[in-house]
Amino acid sequence: SQNLVLSGTCTSGSTVTLGGNVSGSEVLVPINTMTQICSDGNFNYLISKSQDGTYSLSLTETLNGISSASTNLTWTRDTQSPTVTITSAPSS
Repeated sequence: SQNLVLSGTCTSGSTVTLGGNVSGSEVLVPINTMTQICSDGNFNYLISKSQDGTYSLSLTETLNGISSASTNLTWTRDTQSPTVTITSAPSS
């Protein structure tokens, strides 16, 4: 898939920041932004990449100016179909 969904729980009122190999223009939700205010205890990002590759991303939650939680992850975008080679016919 060319899109990645990152979602989870957070402390309402905190700021969740996306970082790593992504730019604001690649964030579809929330549109073109790397930060969002946690509401109702949840966050959600939808990221779009146009090129296959391995991308390192991070999420950091900040409440009252103090980093309260963070995580790093790696996303491998691979849209190439596998190559299948048949080397022999089935036995009769």
